[in-house]
Amino acid sequence: MQTAFSDLTSQLRNASDARVTGEVRAVLGLSLTVSGLERAVGIGGRCTVHGARGPVLGEVVGIDARGTHLLPFGSWAGVVVGDKVEHSPRGDLVRPDAGWIGRVVNALGEPLDGRGPLMEGEAARMVRAGPPSAF
Repeated sequence: MQTAFSDLTSQLRNASDARVTGEVRAVLGLSLTVSGLERAVGIGGRCTVHGARGPVLGEVVGIDARGTHLLPFGSWAGVVVGDKVEHSPRGDLVRPDAGWIGRVVNALGEPLDGRGPLMEGEAARMVRAGPPSAF
């Protein structure tokens, strides 16, 4: 029985989400305006912009009649009007593991210490959630 649950858990973890996409309408300084995502994302949501220099992760900081407004976790260099933008529904989750203790990570749970990749834990946590209970 335990094996069946383990297999199911593995399949669910690797299941693909429905893809909601939009298109870059304007790039102004650090702000990017996207059309087509207004009903799919909220403030704080994550999106991936597929630019000429590779994918760039961005965060939704505003939604209005003109579209969805993003700020980058990097640079918009190479991003142009018409580039595809994809909502990243799992971008708000991290799976911390005890192996993270003593490691240096950024706000997205990515390693910064040059000691290789981080192991994924079993339980997913929201990036913006409060800390776990100490007890």
